Amino acid sequence: MYHWAVIIQNIDSGNGLYELFGYYYTPVWGYIMGFIDMFSNAFLSISELGTHVSGLLAVEDLENIRHVATVTSPEFNALIKVPIILCDLLVGYILYRFVGDWTGDRKKGELAFALWFLCPIIMYMSGVQGMFDTFSALLILLSTLLVLKEHYFSGGFMLALSILLKLFPGAVVFVFIGVIFARHKEDGTALRNLALAVAGAVLCFIVILFPNIMDGNIADSLTFISDRAGGFTLNIDTFFSMMGLLVAIPFMIIMGYWMYKAKEDIDRRFLIYVLLVLAISMFINMGPQYVIVLMPFLVVLICSYDRSYMICWTLVGFGTLLSAIVLNNYSLLMSSGVYLGWPSYDVILNGFEWTEAYLFGTNSFRTLMNSVGYALTGAGLILLFLFHYEYAIVRRYPRAEKYIDKIRFFSFGRRRPDET
Repeated sequence: MYHWAVIIQNIDSGNGLYELFGYYYTPVWGYIMGFIDMFSNAFLSISELGTHVSGLLAVEDLENIRHVATVTSPEFNALIKVPIILCDLLVGYILYRFVGDWTGDRKKGELAFALWFLCPIIMYMSGVQGMFDTFSALLILLSTLLVLKEHYFSGGFMLALSILLKLFPGAVVFVFIGVIFARHKEDGTALRNLALAVAGAVLCFIVILFPNIMDGNIADSLTFISDRAGGFTLNIDTFFSMMGLLVAIPFMIIMGYWMYKAKEDIDRRFLIYVLLVLAISMFINMGPQYVIVLMPFLVVLICSYDRSYMICWTLVGFGTLLSAIVLNNYSLLMSSGVYLGWPSYDVILNGFEWTEAYLFGTNSFRTLMNSVGYALTGAGLILLFLFHYEYAIVRRYPRAEKYIDKIRFFSFGRRRPDET
């Protein structure tokens, strides 16, 4: 929330997104915040975005985690979080309508809304931490539904917009290309429809980046990508990220090829393949908020095809919640402590001390619980692939079937494996 306050303060001072330090994303989220700021200035006039608190300066000296003693006000927190929660409602409504129409069962549409809107990590990121990944989920969901309806130009535009907001939706590009050819290679319009999608994507890039091109700061608008590529240091995190990248990219290409080869049940395959490529991309960087982009498609799978995937929803939803909470821990109470008087600064600082104290070697309570959260999340993602490829696994290793059956049993019953 501190970073969003800095960006809005920069905007209010008459500067663009990249003229002062503080904004490190592509412009889309900045445009959204600019609109929120314009609305606030016109109708709300929030007097204080935050304040620097000398009594909390000790949080800036923590050895293993970075926090700042500048604390945002409850009014500003609500200003940012309410639009994000409204976006959650919009995604939920789209899922309600889509799943209800897709299955012909309005009750399943209601279940889809509930599984999305009440997912632990989505509730936390929107209502507590204030991250904007739900907008990314909205855009990739809209682009997928547009492609399902064969609106390829607008689907390409929306996909590019989702990629410019966060990079993870880029994982679906090969599957999108594959579904266009799978549908239209027989009628000879595949290249035409692909050209429409590309044209929509190119137009989106031009529209979004045009102000930066005119201002000559196009390189600054792409620092979200370049900083991550240029900031490479060899450690355990980058090792796993590189291994994840080496696995994920070939998998995305293969899924695109399988999509291209599909001859029946194309729409269902398309939705499942989008989920799988988004899931594999999580192993490149398993941040708690990143999984939000795949949750709409997991919800569709649970409500439309196979309820046993609920165990994946549970592990991913609660695993990422655990990681997110322990990473932020007592900083979540700072705004309340400063503006509402509870808890006291001593409670917050002492809380940081015990969560950061070494328990085993250089491992603290925070790092240990974060590892547990990542393990739960990773297990949920791996089960996605285990369930989807169950038929192939059982055919090669027949004894695996009883173990997979036991896992499915814990998720509201056994369903027939997807033999495709």
